[in-house]
Amino acid sequence: MYWVLMLFLMGQDPTSSFNPVVPIEPASWLRSEDYPINALRYEMSGVSKTEIFVGVDGRPQACYVVESSGSPDLDAMTCAAAIRRGKYKPATDGTGKPMHGMARYNAAWRIIGERLGEVPADVTLSASTLPDGRQSARVALKYIVDEAGRIINCAVTDSSGSAKLDDLACRAMPQRYTFAPARDKAGKAWQVVRTQSVAFELSR
Repeated sequence: MYWVLMLFLMGQDPTSSFNPVVPIEPASWLRSEDYPINALRYEMSGVSKTEIFVGVDGRPQACYVVESSGSPDLDAMTCAAAIRRGKYKPATDGTGKPMHGMARYNAAWRIIGERLGEVPADVTLSASTLPDGRQSARVALKYIVDEAGRIINCAVTDSSGSAKLDDLACRAMPQRYTFAPARDKAGKAWQVVRTQSVAFELSR
């Protein structure tokens, strides 16, 4: 997803003490024997991008595919493994109280010997100029998102290396982006903590 914007740099400090869910040993959730037989037969590969609804107890409750690998079998197995084996430290609000959370879980399925490219940022902002002569940058953000999918708080989890770009990202995203409501397995929407990666590129 791309947006074009003018780069107006302001001095807001987006620091906040709420925290997203933290996966526990996610590398162990998928195993070689999980590769679906049909996908192997037809040499299907790719990256299944999913979002996991995590309860206040840290248990995954529901899985949603946000970008398919191109194989329904691979996507289904990604969600099955995430629900069956996934474990999380729950999200918390600013007081340390557990909250519901949405966690990204990307599974890279590949045949032996195959190389997959880098997973792109969730959102790309195209700017007319970037500070310090940069051509690109990337920042990781955490949000509190309300039941309607609106961002109501933003903070940086992994800086771009530029406080100005970090500030811009936290100002721009609540104005430009709305998530689908985060729903538990019963379909009820909740306020959640979630994360997003944002890339900056020079407009051409």
